[in-house]
Amino acid sequence: PGAHARLTGDNAAFNSLSIMEKLSTNFPLFLEHTYTDNRWLMAILSIVLIIFVTMSPRRKEKPAEAAVLTAVCAISPILNLGWLYLIETIVMVLVPILYETDSFRKQEELFYLLCALGADLVMLASPIFDSRSSIYTVYLLFLFTELLFESISFSLKPAKILTLGVLGVLCVIRGLSYYQLYHMVHNITIKRNQEIAYYQTHPDAGEAWLIAYPDESIHSPNVLAGDETHDRFFKEYYYLNETLELKFYYLKEYTAENIFASN
Repeated sequence: PGAHARLTGDNAAFNSLSIMEKLSTNFPLFLEHTYTDNRWLMAILSIVLIIFVTMSPRRKEKPAEAAVLTAVCAISPILNLGWLYLIETIVMVLVPILYETDSFRKQEELFYLLCALGADLVMLASPIFDSRSSIYTVYLLFLFTELLFESISFSLKPAKILTLGVLGVLCVIRGLSYYQLYHMVHNITIKRNQEIAYYQTHPDAGEAWLIAYPDESIHSPNVLAGDETHDRFFKEYYYLNETLELKFYYLKEYTAENIFASN
């Protein structure tokens, strides 16, 4: 019901566009939320694709194709360009078709890949296409990557250990970045709750200045200007005076020192 209300209300302008206008409007978001926002996942997937092609017994039958496919996979995560990832998507389809020797596994890999892309492609017609909309694409791409890795036949044990080591290091680095993100969000939450507590006891303040969460750090943490619906429910949820004007301020750097020093 909430999505329908926003579609006919806040997003009426988008809803009035033709289907081609909707697709063209959201296509840059498709590239962003499917590929460039998930650079680490795409890097791991690219490494697995390269190893998959290199280790495939069919590589000798198609050496030129293998060279082109591995080159695209190697370059895409480095440049991190949406249009280049589109080319790599073609590579993702071609690799199982050309180099997967197990017919059932080939169908399974292609199924998960198409489902991963479809999960974001359907969002091209949506007025609300943000990073959270791509969660199923991310999960399914992980599954696709895992299936490819399971199909790799390592002739040498050191090669397998090295591959697992590289992928493991990448996962640890990414995991540490998430820890830093969650720790930052935790500190901001403490600070904002302190500010909200002040305005709960000072309902006649006129303006409520609240620390803003950085964009894309957490879903819909700040009330945007002109968003009357979320403005009203934010005040109701925190028992704030409905006449307060909400003001969200950003910091240049969200270190613990800056967060707790801000006024």
